[in-house]
Amino acid sequence: MTGLEKIIDKINADSKKACESVIGAANETVKKLKSEAEIRRADMAADIHDDAVERAAEIEKRGDSAARRINRQTLLKLKIEIINDVLRAALSEIKSLDDTEYFEVLSRLAVSHAQKGSGEMLLSAKDKNRLPEGFISSVISRLPEGYEIKLSDRQAEIDGGFILVYGDIDVNCSFDALAEEKRDEILERICAAVFI
Repeated sequence: MTGLEKIIDKINADSKKACESVIGAANETVKKLKSEAEIRRADMAADIHDDAVERAAEIEKRGDSAARRINRQTLLKLKIEIINDVLRAALSEIKSLDDTEYFEVLSRLAVSHAQKGSGEMLLSAKDKNRLPEGFISSVISRLPEGYEIKLSDRQAEIDGGFILVYGDIDVNCSFDALAEEKRDEILERICAAVFI
């Protein structure tokens, strides 16, 4: 198991633990909302009973439906907040890897996102300052024939990752852009793992 896999396993374990805690709080909130909805429904039914039994039943039915809708919306909002927290934590963890692991991640990303031809890699100022010697040659050695990447003198205004530039084509491999690009897939996976 590589260091990156250990980190990913740790992130998953920490995320699951954090999610379980937040889910417990969310379930308590849902119970409270259900209780409040039941109280409101009972009060509404008592107030309108004198007007007409038929009308009271209709209002009660609408009240139950609204309470269920509010409960579903509240739970959905909480789940989305949990997922966003998990994504932020995962991105933060990746961005704070030690230099060796961090640049190994960048190297893999560069190889998987490289295009045929000659491209430039733009790094953030922070990453440029901690760039290990031989990083670009290591990336180039892993590229197929006909693919070339050189380190640009320009800097990217990103927080982790890089941008590959091939003429007029920019391939944004910043961690934030990659996470956003894969957001639906990531949300689906996290939902499946956390909420089932």
